[in-house]
Amino acid sequence: MALAPVIVVAGYGKFPQNTSAESLHSVLALVVRVNTATHVVEDVSTTLLTRVADEFIRDLLCGTNLLEDDGFVTRFQNSYFGHADRGIVAAFRDLVKRYRAVLATAQPSLATISANGPTAP
Repeated sequence: MALAPVIVVAGYGKFPQNTSAESLHSVLALVVRVNTATHVVEDVSTTLLTRVADEFIRDLLCGTNLLEDDGFVTRFQNSYFGHADRGIVAAFRDLVKRYRAVLATAQPSLATISANGPTAP
């Protein structure tokens, strides 16, 4: 299967209990538009309720290469202090896992890519 030049992939996590976002959405979704040639995130949307939080995650995640550990989780953990922090990290990890699965299905030669990043040949 040949992938389109740009695809949309979603990752999911959980909102903390008793938050306004949890009362509106059953899951925390992190949705990205990613360039399949470069594996770089071009745009981001979340189910976070506030514009500020959604834009903050977009600013941190845009430009991230989903096949390389570029420190997104560390940057995020050092700068986001909301209740949804664990859910966002979980959604990001799920997003990367789903993206790698799509690549492995479309391009079996990439199936050797580990969950921690590319492996040496």
